[in-house]
Amino acid sequence: MHIQAPNLLLLSRMRNVRLSSSVAKTQPSSAPDTTPSPSAQLPLDQPPPEELENAEPWMAEEIRAYYAGRARLAKMMGRDPATFTDKDVTESLRYLLPSALSAKDARPFLKHPSLIFPKRAESAFSSDGRPLESAFYSGSTGYQNLVYEIFRHQSMADGTDVPPPQALHAESTAADAPPEALKLDGEEAGKQEEEAGGREADVAAEPPSDEGVGLSNVRPLVWVKKDILSNLLHEELSEAHYEDLIKRLVKLAEHPQSSRVKDFLDQYRRPVFVYRTHAKIPQLNAAEEALALGRRKTSTARVIVKKGQGTVVVNGVPLSEYFPRTEDRHQVLYPFMRLDLLGAYDVTAKVWGGGTTGQAGAIRLAISKAMLAFPGDHGDKLEADGLLVRDPRMVERKKPGQKKARKKFTWVKR
Repeated sequence: MHIQAPNLLLLSRMRNVRLSSSVAKTQPSSAPDTTPSPSAQLPLDQPPPEELENAEPWMAEEIRAYYAGRARLAKMMGRDPATFTDKDVTESLRYLLPSALSAKDARPFLKHPSLIFPKRAESAFSSDGRPLESAFYSGSTGYQNLVYEIFRHQSMADGTDVPPPQALHAESTAADAPPEALKLDGEEAGKQEEEAGGREADVAAEPPSDEGVGLSNVRPLVWVKKDILSNLLHEELSEAHYEDLIKRLVKLAEHPQSSRVKDFLDQYRRPVFVYRTHAKIPQLNAAEEALALGRRKTSTARVIVKKGQGTVVVNGVPLSEYFPRTEDRHQVLYPFMRLDLLGAYDVTAKVWGGGTTGQAGAIRLAISKAMLAFPGDHGDKLEADGLLVRDPRMVERKKPGQKKARKKFTWVKR
């Protein structure tokens, strides 16, 4: 009987809420009319009408499913759907579906469909029904347009101007224009030729530049990934098309006069994270020692590096005794091997947490950071091998109903 009492109490409370709401509807109010807008009267699991007006049918279904799932998630967490923010959605999914995957795109998420699906570029048509895009019938308009834009900017780097696709389309439709329009277009073309002649003279007078923007000495750049480039072009790129575009962009970036098209190239490049421009470089103390911290998996290491005879001590134990495996000892000494300074520095390390592999990686990272405090071009060599950035890989968590993270239990029919 004591189990049913809370249920009866809950039913009575729900009945009181319903009665109070019905009474509130029937009783007149002396307060001014504050009727909310039609969009505010919609159920919380329904999207606003303005989001569905110009949406395609499949996109409208995705938007409805998003709002319904968001409302259900808020009810599961005991929150008010009206005040359930995107941050609350992320925290709720992290609580309900914990994941140790390092790749963020592999973790469960709940976002608006407009943030997930790339926008589809709408092809405009002329008055006679012909598409404005010259590559409309190729099935890959964005790819073909970018190929032509790369060719056009390649010609600009060479010092010759190539008209954009819109100008080519204007020329193709000029035959259908009335004589007055053709006369005006002829005058406009004459002006454009004069301007083009002036630009060619300026280009000829400009001294040649031997510095291309493909290899920046200020901050290294990398080309955008396939998913980002697909979003920029508003279409899904195949692997072959993506590789072809990157090859063409690299060729354009290596041009001696690529500085003329730097703005175009920067649309498809992103700066690389450089440790030395973001992190705090350790400094030598009064005893000419460098202190640094390193992490790998669940291991943490603190090291003290100073010039010496190559002695390495880990937690008060020599390196060969603390790490019996040759691979672990090689990981610890690899920064010195890369700099050709093996046996020139002494290391005192204190490490805790994790296993031997994680501890060796943590010490390696700490030694690499500490070597930046000593004079020399150590940073370029260490950064080229990726020794100054923490390895983000972690052990994937065990899944419920499975033996390990990926391994399943042996299936038995009976």
